[in-house]
Amino acid sequence: MRGKELWNAKQEAGWSVPYCDNSTERPAITAVRPVANQQQLLGILGSDFLFSDIDAFLKHLLKGLKVSGGEIFILNQNREVLIDSSQPDGKSCDPQSNRGLQLTPASSIQQSIISQIVNVASTNKRLNRVTFQGQSYFWNSLDIQDNYGLKLQFIVTGK
Repeated sequence: MRGKELWNAKQEAGWSVPYCDNSTERPAITAVRPVANQQQLLGILGSDFLFSDIDAFLKHLLKGLKVSGGEIFILNQNREVLIDSSQPDGKSCDPQSNRGLQLTPASSIQQSIISQIVNVASTNKRLNRVTFQGQSYFWNSLDIQDNYGLKLQFIVTGK
């Protein structure tokens, strides 16, 4: 991690912004928690979550559900794609890049159903339908927010 640019060091637990992990060259996010006494910050504990591990779990989950044409997308609060289960392999990245991790806005992915869904996605609990490339798909979304600033939207699709 690169310290200040990845985590707002307000001496509170929280999450880093998504970044490119140096050792795996894969996108990741880190849960962080400072350790301090009354006088000073002693250190920071962190636990990395690699997007490729979450992606592999979601692909395994979809196989078990046996949903035809099923895909799972995880978007951040800016509606940028963090995880796309339809991709054949987890995204790689360049940890030496000065631009940081480049995330793609979901609405700009033209060859994917997510570009249509993200414009109408809501948190209602009913099943929704959309037509994509002549096929009818159902989809639903779930917004998740924790007490440490992480906000994600999960979108699940299937035929």
